[in-house]
Amino acid sequence: MFIVWLTFIVCLALVLYTIFLMVGDIAGAPFVPLVQKDLNVIFKHLKVKKSDVFVDLGSGDGRVVRIATQTLGIPSIGVEINPFLVVYSRILSRLKKDSQAHFILQNFQNFPLTSATMVFMYLYPEAVIKLGTKIQKECLKGTQIISVAFAIPEWEKNLYKAFSTPSGKMVYWYKLPSQSHDFSHKGG
Repeated sequence: MFIVWLTFIVCLALVLYTIFLMVGDIAGAPFVPLVQKDLNVIFKHLKVKKSDVFVDLGSGDGRVVRIATQTLGIPSIGVEINPFLVVYSRILSRLKKDSQAHFILQNFQNFPLTSATMVFMYLYPEAVIKLGTKIQKECLKGTQIISVAFAIPEWEKNLYKAFSTPSGKMVYWYKLPSQSHDFSHKGG
């Protein structure tokens, strides 16, 4: 009987995993986590104010959001369409007693970005292109946008810095134009 239950659980897990991949693929990208050393380098470059709000579009298992709250010390929001990953993210944040990490079950295309001052995305190029327009319409001047792997077409004038992570992923860091680029640098 144990073998039957174990087989059932393994098969169910495979089916759920396949559904996760399909949902992510439809929404903007499959769940492909960034490694800790890449995130450390990315967050070391960022310039942060205490009033900043970090938003990860397509937050997966929530690691970027949790590391953002720990490293940057600011409130962070993960927006994810996969309910299982949102529940997992919330559980991990509670276990780590991280009260600044918040996770929202929603398609990031519908999430309002009006309170975000830092927007993070690791998505397919098609999703990045769509989000470029959304970001310009909804975000405040001076908002920082971090896109891993794919540049935002036609945003060259807003590119603040491009750099490579230890695993070779390109990171494109943009700032929406403002009168002042006065950021206090945190993290190195």
